[in-house]
Amino acid sequence: MSDKLTLFNSQFCVPTGHLPKGDKLFPMTLEQTLIKAGLSEKEAKLYLALLEQGSASVLELAKKTGIKRPTVYVVIEEMREKSYVAKAMQENKVRYVAKSPEMILQGLNEKQELVKGILGELKAMTGVSNTRPRVQIYEGLRSIRKMYEEMLRSQEVRFFSSLKQVKKYFSDLIAPFLNHPTLFVKDILVDDPVDREYVDKATGPNYQARFMPPFTLCSIDLAIFGNKVAISSVKKELISVVIESEEIASSLRALHEFVWEKATLLRKEAV
Repeated sequence: MSDKLTLFNSQFCVPTGHLPKGDKLFPMTLEQTLIKAGLSEKEAKLYLALLEQGSASVLELAKKTGIKRPTVYVVIEEMREKSYVAKAMQENKVRYVAKSPEMILQGLNEKQELVKGILGELKAMTGVSNTRPRVQIYEGLRSIRKMYEEMLRSQEVRFFSSLKQVKKYFSDLIAPFLNHPTLFVKDILVDDPVDREYVDKATGPNYQARFMPPFTLCSIDLAIFGNKVAISSVKKELISVVIESEEIASSLRALHEFVWEKATLLRKEAV
């Protein structure tokens, strides 16, 4: 049988040697309490050593606490900056003394006041983070292709585009949008013979196209689908930026509808 005293309560019995630190049956030590209050383990050891000894040199603190002397130098200076300890000269030797324990409490109160001062801003940021748009960047053919394939799985896509430019990289992905059996597509295109030729051959029952005024320049492909907006550079550099935001998508969808009403109709659209 173990020679350790066994403590009992109404629910369990455990040897005192196995009680977790901080348990109600085993109160925290002074060191553990200081650590809980915000001091590091080394700071707590050094502070208690100084309280016990009154004053001490770095070498004495290293021997007392078991902390390596170079580390004591660093930590004790950090504690001095925090006003936990003070430096004193004794017989031309540097020694350190612990300041009143009230200084630790004062430091905690100052930290609390600092947090109180920015509490409102911190709470405001919680709401902002939930509504902040998510932005993803796609680079390269394979990555951007996946983005267009995602559009094909949506219910509706609205474009400001130049099929002539898109054709350079994704010629095989144009037809699925123009001929999709269920996807609703509204294309506002550059008035170019290449774009007109594509539209003439479109067979999708829900595909509609209109044209910007002649000589309008558009070297990007802008798509609005669901709660996302994709802006793709397809003329020189191949890169797409996708913004996920219901507010931004809704606003651009409304802008698209406004331009749609002003754009030139190429063929008779289904009513």
